[in-house]
Amino acid sequence: MLALTAVAAGVVYVAWRMSSTLSPAVLLAGVSFLLLEVWSLICLAGTTLQSWHINSVAIPEPAVATELGVAVLIPTDDEAPDVLLPVLVAATRMRLASEVIVLDDGRREWLEGMCDELGIEYRARGTRDGGWAGNVNAALASLTCDLIVVLGADHVAKPDLIGHVLPYFEDPRLGLVHIATDWVNEDSSDTVGRRDPAFARPDFEERILARGRNRWNAAYWAAGPAALRMSALRAIGGVATGLHGERIRTSIRLHAAGCRSVHHGDALVLGRSDPRGRSFEAEVRRETRDHFAALFTEPSLWRLGSMQRAAYVSALTASADRWRLVGYLFMLALMLVVGGPPAHGPVIWFVILSTATVMLRHLALRALGRGWAPRWRSVTSSFVRLAAGLGRASLGMFVMVAVLLLAAMLVAAGGWMTSGSLHRVDATVGIWAGLWVAVGLVLVLRGVARYARASGPSERRRAPRIEVEGHVFLDGVRVHVLDLSLGGARLLCYGDVPPVDSYCAMTFTDPNRRLAVVTGTVVAVTDRPHGREARIALEPDQTYVLGAILVDALDR
Repeated sequence: MLALTAVAAGVVYVAWRMSSTLSPAVLLAGVSFLLLEVWSLICLAGTTLQSWHINSVAIPEPAVATELGVAVLIPTDDEAPDVLLPVLVAATRMRLASEVIVLDDGRREWLEGMCDELGIEYRARGTRDGGWAGNVNAALASLTCDLIVVLGADHVAKPDLIGHVLPYFEDPRLGLVHIATDWVNEDSSDTVGRRDPAFARPDFEERILARGRNRWNAAYWAAGPAALRMSALRAIGGVATGLHGERIRTSIRLHAAGCRSVHHGDALVLGRSDPRGRSFEAEVRRETRDHFAALFTEPSLWRLGSMQRAAYVSALTASADRWRLVGYLFMLALMLVVGGPPAHGPVIWFVILSTATVMLRHLALRALGRGWAPRWRSVTSSFVRLAAGLGRASLGMFVMVAVLLLAAMLVAAGGWMTSGSLHRVDATVGIWAGLWVAVGLVLVLRGVARYARASGPSERRRAPRIEVEGHVFLDGVRVHVLDLSLGGARLLCYGDVPPVDSYCAMTFTDPNRRLAVVTGTVVAVTDRPHGREARIALEPDQTYVLGAILVDALDR
């Protein structure tokens, strides 16, 4: 009820603003600020629409058997072996899968050999037309299964994934099940509930908003995995191709064709969030491009039902919402420049009512977030994603201009209020605007600083790290593990170190508390202040042992 109260209060407030507070004397600042307030009200209404009822579709009991044929497709292009291996090992363990097929646009011989050893079908087409969507479409023509599950090349699926999504397909109209993803890395600039709980967007999206869209049959295929009915997919001509937004546009076409969709809110796949640096920047820009491509280039969107279309539009315009925060900051700065408030008449009432409306809106969003989107942290997250979307070159210019302009506005506010040329009520507005700009300056600096701390090489295309417990021994000598992954090991040795190019064995306790022994070759030895660092390249067959260990650990 708090959200509905906030929406109703916002409508009354906007009506009052339009009827009683606009005049030619405050036209520029008044209309600009009013447009931002209307935008905020629309965003609140859209979030309320999406997150009002998140349990409209119950999660069914998983199936233990099926007569349907289910093919697991893994399109890939340029991922490294240590990224793909746990994905492929996990795919071979998926129960109820009729076949697992790797679709390789990179045409790599080592991947073909890896698939052969794991018993996975390998396919490579002669062209790269259509990107990953074209890769999937090329495989559809020869498939005879009833359902397909499409996994990303860095998605480690749980063994019972298919069993969990099969019951949804008892509805003959169901064409798509989107599956929530959990993150195995805890250092993302954009996640919540990990070591740094400051950034809420993906969990809020998958745990709240996506589940809420089930109410309006508007769950769409986002960046995560999905299960699709083959007959429905073929009826719309396969996966949508084009430059951007293939998954979302495919979902819209399925809905326009009369199919239903469901978002499964329990995570059945472990992936890697884009934690930092260029990969995070690219992910933010890709998400924005995908959303606007679906919004402006997919005509099927306008053939949907009104509430279904409203849920889509609300979700697809969320990428632009972070610019609204920038608008608030600079419109308040504009108010100080033009020397007057954005409202005509009883300005003190404008200050009180606008502040009350903002506070009520944030309380409503906090309630709708159900703990997944703390408001202060979510606002900071918006600035982080804004910074990432701008990229490093544009970000530097943006920060410099923002800080200088906002600081200048604070000075202007002080001069405005102490000049003695304005009435007391105008000084009240100056204090209010100056405080707001100061808060905005803090948010800008906080968001940019958090983004700067996260800047660095991305780990999206790196193999997951393997945690070890207890003592680790290299050829019987105790050592300290600096890093262990499918690609090799970095060990800090305090005693004798095997020479370079020598064969060695490493013994450790895996995350499941089982003894593991892997072998490899010493490729480098480096002196360190407290010992010597040895770099070990694992034997090719040992990577499969570690791959199985890693998948078991992730599925605990």
